[in-house]
Amino acid sequence: MPPPPPPTKRRRPGIVLVALIIGFAGGIAGAVVADELNIGSSTTSSNSPVQLSEVDSNDPSIGDTVIAQVANVLADSVVTISSVVDDGIESGEATGTGVVLTADGEILTNAHVIDGASEVRVRFAGETEPRQAKVIASEVGNDLALLKIEATGLKPVTFAQPDTVRVGDTVVAIGYALALDGGPTVTSGIISALKRTIVTDSGALNGLIQTDAPISSGNSGGPLVNLRGEVVGINTAVARGDATSAANNVGFSIGVEGGPAGPRAIARPGEWHRAQGGLPRGGPRGPNRRGPGGDHHRGRAGQPS
Repeated sequence: MPPPPPPTKRRRPGIVLVALIIGFAGGIAGAVVADELNIGSSTTSSNSPVQLSEVDSNDPSIGDTVIAQVANVLADSVVTISSVVDDGIESGEATGTGVVLTADGEILTNAHVIDGASEVRVRFAGETEPRQAKVIASEVGNDLALLKIEATGLKPVTFAQPDTVRVGDTVVAIGYALALDGGPTVTSGIISALKRTIVTDSGALNGLIQTDAPISSGNSGGPLVNLRGEVVGINTAVARGDATSAANNVGFSIGVEGGPAGPRAIARPGEWHRAQGGLPRGGPRGPNRRGPGGDHHRGRAGQPS
């Protein structure tokens, strides 16, 4: 009998596709660079000056894109929140984001950003020293918390009307991703879906907005904003892939259409669990509405949001 044919190796199509795309892109980039720099056709250098744009920093078109305008409108209304965590076993500083609700210093964030904190501080863009904050309300079941700082003349955000939020709307996510130095990170995408439910290790969150705007660790508590500069949601979590599933640009925000459980509920603070004699550890728990919506940044690039 003839010997059996040698076994063939089956190539994984995903890996092949990536390799082909990278190789093809690299070939195009190399050709463009070679053409632009005239590589290989001459060994002499040109004395022609580098071409610079005639548009300078005083041109009225600078910062005139819609997203740039949205970021500018929210610049004084988005803050970074630092929570000192020390439970006797683990200690460190957690970082998240918050939005200004009232001119006299009320700030909204995620409950999981301040969970277990012994001290909470708030810092505005452009400031070098943080301000001490007090947790005055926490709704763990909906992952929202209300802070208070001593201040006047702050610029509150504006919430969108719930019935104006649509799938396909362009949105902008603003937050202090990875606790990086400088101002907040601004990313953009669309509203991918409404009324999503996600299940975490601690429970479930319902009525969420799904977005493909990139959301990272440290974005928790930051706003998801429409192109009118109105807050449509509070960023809370992202989906992460594992060995059996893939997840790309799947983020979640607590939407204004969430009714009594959404960010608009802060207009009725009597419905919140008020902190008595210290930081809150929990709040009212409704059916299938318990637990935080994601992890926050603890000084390293970890699990968003």
